Amino acid sequence: STAGTNARNAQSDVEKWIDGLELNMKNTNEEDEKQAVLAALNARCQAMVKKDLNALDEIVDDDIVIRHMTGTTQTKQEWIDDIASGALRYDSIEILDPIVEINGDTATISYTSLIAANAYGSYSDSWRMSGTATYIKKNGKWIWSTTTQPQGR
Repeated sequence: STAGTNARNAQSDVEKWIDGLELNMKNTNEEDEKQAVLAALNARCQAMVKKDLNALDEIVDDDIVIRHMTGTTQTKQEWIDDIASGALRYDSIEILDPIVEINGDTATISYTSLIAANAYGSYSDSWRMSGTATYIKKNGKWIWSTTTQPQGR
């Protein structure tokens, strides 16, 4: 019957419309997650500049190995101790052109940073470094877990 065909067509149209909504919701959730990762990166940079050791302790993974542009590596605690003592002093950090990729509870951010800092007696107001940082989601929060940064230029 014509009424039955119209009802089936209408049902099909509604199902397609609902499927489209689900795709949009997935994209929104992924974009929200990407924004949350970028917010975590920005919070880390702000904590570094403000010398907020408590915030750094919360937003940096305990097992991280931090690699500096000199090739030197540090544990989380060694890095935080150097910030506390002033051996590492970050005056400003600007993140340029971040690209976030998310795979489950792991996110990578490729970016360039422009840093003004005093690092172990060497000062520059224009260190430009490119690298990739990995963030992991723990207890619903994105925290910094590894880095292949930095490569100075």
